[in-house]
Amino acid sequence: MKFKNLQPTTYNLQPKGGFTLIETIIAIFILLTSVLAPMSIASKALSTARYAKEQVTAFYLAQEGIELVRNIRENTAMSGGSAWNEGPLGSSVPSETFCYAEEGCVIDAKNLAVSSCSGGCSPLNIDSNGIYTYDMTGSSPTLFTRVIKIKKTSSTEISVLSTVSWVSSTVSGVKTFTITDNLLNWP
Repeated sequence: MKFKNLQPTTYNLQPKGGFTLIETIIAIFILLTSVLAPMSIASKALSTARYAKEQVTAFYLAQEGIELVRNIRENTAMSGGSAWNEGPLGSSVPSETFCYAEEGCVIDAKNLAVSSCSGGCSPLNIDSNGIYTYDMTGSSPTLFTRVIKIKKTSSTEISVLSTVSWVSSTVSGVKTFTITDNLLNWP
């Protein structure tokens, strides 16, 4: 067997199969965009849902304010006490204006206690049973403040304005929700 002379072969290796720095940066950018975009959308959705929850709570608290006035009106009328549109809600006597005053009043849902807002209305608290109250005992403060204002529109009718305001945890500025209802004298 005869061997041929083997000649050494030289190979020039050229980097043709790797990524360049620019390709790598573009790939990282695409990856980050595909991850961050859905996270941003989810964050915005959660923020919007939280604000919607605050709005619904404000609506129900404002409606409760109207119902509290209606309840006091009916209790006053049924007990044969003072005029149907006065009593615990206040009267035309300057020292007893309560809800008829420009500042309005607050009404505690637990005991129907009416307090003037002459020094500013205090925020509502929520107790361990989920009831909104002004009682500080065993309760936590909330974002919401409710002010109730009453105007006599005639001898047989009053206009009740229940306004709930809060500083939103998601949207800047003070937000308000107001409900108005007219109540009539009834026998």
